[in-house]
Amino acid sequence: METTTPAEEPELVRVERERISAIDAAIEAARALLPADRLAAVRSEAIASGWTSDATRRALFDALIAHAPRPILPARPETGLAHDDPAMIRDAMAEAIAARAMPGYQPKGAGRHVEFMGASITEMARDLLLARGERVDRRAPAHKLLERSMLTVSDLPAVLAGAGRRILSQLLAADSPARALCRPRQVRDFRQIETITFSGPGGLAQMLEGGEVTIAPPAERREVGRVRTFARQLHISREALVNDDLGAFTEPLRLFASAVAETEASEFLALFATNGSGWGPNLADGQPLFHASHGNVVTGTIGTAGIGEARRVMRLQQLPGGGLARVTPRHLLTGPAEETAAEQALSQIAVATAEDDRPVFANRLVLHVEPRLAGPQWFLFADPNEAAIAEFVLLEATGGVPQLESFNLGPNRLGIALRCVHDFAIVPASYVGAVRASGTP
Repeated sequence: METTTPAEEPELVRVERERISAIDAAIEAARALLPADRLAAVRSEAIASGWTSDATRRALFDALIAHAPRPILPARPETGLAHDDPAMIRDAMAEAIAARAMPGYQPKGAGRHVEFMGASITEMARDLLLARGERVDRRAPAHKLLERSMLTVSDLPAVLAGAGRRILSQLLAADSPARALCRPRQVRDFRQIETITFSGPGGLAQMLEGGEVTIAPPAERREVGRVRTFARQLHISREALVNDDLGAFTEPLRLFASAVAETEASEFLALFATNGSGWGPNLADGQPLFHASHGNVVTGTIGTAGIGEARRVMRLQQLPGGGLARVTPRHLLTGPAEETAAEQALSQIAVATAEDDRPVFANRLVLHVEPRLAGPQWFLFADPNEAAIAEFVLLEATGGVPQLESFNLGPNRLGIALRCVHDFAIVPASYVGAVRASGTP
């Protein structure tokens, strides 16, 4: 058996380290092309077998060929969909379902969705099978086509999930006080996060000749929270699938969108529904979000005088370290009981402050109505990008969009399951940037 001398051993270690480093470089270059478990297997075999980097690359290429998706087979001429990628067909079908479910939806892409606008669910299932080169008997009953499209290739569940994501995005794009009045933020995981609000030194100090610049460390406030997961699942029966009832798909999608909006609103209203009559959660200083010591509470009803007083108070808000916050009132939030009064008040402001027939305050305030907000109280907010009292925190992986998944119920149950998963949190950030009005004289 060969042995190494102490002088030779460091050189062998260096060579081996360089070989493994070259292998890791090849593995890293293929990370986007192969699954992680296959990469780990190639790396382990390369190190154990003494492969060079070139041998490792050849093994990675062989693995890539072995894991490549099955080539797309051209469909039969009678389908009219020859040489089409099933993924493109799924997208076009999802666009068509979204357009049929929501009259105001604007389909994207090259207009391929038009040919599916009048198609039934069974016809979509048949086209999906043909596009994959599957042999389809046109006399086959509807439930057989649906079962093959769901169980064999899972194309139909993918179409429904794609349509659902489009419908959810469209419905959530409507006015949402929770999203409009919170500063958006994305995080990587579910670990506890901190919302940090900094305030400057308040002002610059005069520097005397030969003197030193005085140090004024910025004050900061920290509030904590974490992203949580909210989810719900609905089932679509085999009977609804066979009946080709498009409402069996679109109605659950609308319900999911409504559920997402309801969940976000409930979390947002928690900022106002705690500590008695809606003073908000306690912040790091031990005081509620809305408190006299924070300079963000007033009395008064919605009207020219009441809104004027709330604007004045917001303009005078102080940073934790001292000095004016310099925030501009931008949003008005109220419940349904005060909606009409709020609209009248904003119109009165525009008319009462007219100068040479030009309303100088027109479009200065944006009205938001939250149906779940009860009582006479109302709130004035700054632009959340300028001064936010809360952050709307989402996971980076989801892009801030609720995730809709569709899958089969299993071999012993017939139908499709739709599952909506939403990862988010609304975390208090600061008391600067909002004013609470009592709604009473």
